[in-house]
Amino acid sequence: MPTFMNFLFLDHRMFEKLPHVATSEEIVDQAFKRASKITVKGIKDPLKRYKSLNIAKITAVRDIILKNLSIVDKWPYVNRIHPFYRELLDIVVGISPYKKALSEINWARGKIEGLWEKYKNRIKGAESEKEIYSLRREFYGRVASILDEIEDSLLFLINAREKLRKLPSVNPDDFCVVLAGYPNVGKSMLVRRISTAEPEIASYPFTTKGIIVGHMDYNGGRIVIVDTPGILDRPPEKMKDMEKQALLALRHLADLIIFLLDPTEQCGYSLETQESLLKSLKKMFPDKEFLVVENKADVVERPTNNIKISALTGKNVDYLVDVILRKVREKKK
Repeated sequence: MPTFMNFLFLDHRMFEKLPHVATSEEIVDQAFKRASKITVKGIKDPLKRYKSLNIAKITAVRDIILKNLSIVDKWPYVNRIHPFYRELLDIVVGISPYKKALSEINWARGKIEGLWEKYKNRIKGAESEKEIYSLRREFYGRVASILDEIEDSLLFLINAREKLRKLPSVNPDDFCVVLAGYPNVGKSMLVRRISTAEPEIASYPFTTKGIIVGHMDYNGGRIVIVDTPGILDRPPEKMKDMEKQALLALRHLADLIIFLLDPTEQCGYSLETQESLLKSLKKMFPDKEFLVVENKADVVERPTNNIKISALTGKNVDYLVDVILRKVREKKK
């Protein structure tokens, strides 16, 4: 599996830090309001003073617009982010429209910079105040028209920002344990049991339930524990397309998949059904390491080689943690 440090975009909180995006109308209003306050002093010749004033006005308009459009520089480039986040981005907003929006806004930046250069020179060569005024108004109209052309792209980023900022922040460079198994087998309870602090309940766009993200701190760093209700608790043939996409994202994240069995069958699913899901997931993730753990050992213990714990009482949970730490050390060798 490629490591996080192989990629150029190294901040796993990038979506949290996405900057505010203004609409075309807001940008135009801000730019023209700033330009209206521009004054020029110290030039005696009336025509030269008027030229200087209007060049200052169109420069102010350009500066405000480019400042607003330069926010795209703070949006991650698709090829510079970890595959996990690239998959998430595709699931949430779509990579193609995302790249198209950034490209169109960059096009507008270049176009407006070129127009400013052109109209600045034309104003310098103008021979009357009437011509200067006309050129300034013409510049205003053209830049406003360009912003109208990219309105859909700006609205796309506004919508994308709201969705992407809600994604949980998981550092793909941390060792990640993903829990799998049918509902009610004790996955979320186990996350809480082994987490150093209270786990976070985060929202992914491809499940109706919150993803539970916990952490285990140890001398060498941090281990992330993820419970994925609604994703890894059903056979692949019953999954929706978006859930299958989510599995692709998890493929890039999971270093170890703990499959939790409930031998008491109190979860509402037979052992045969649970083991069938385990086989399906192993087939889906042939390159991943699975650790089969039997929960509810305070009620039932079968004579198997699987690790047996009780997330409820804490029985053998310390041993499970030791096994996880051993897996981390093995990976680091």
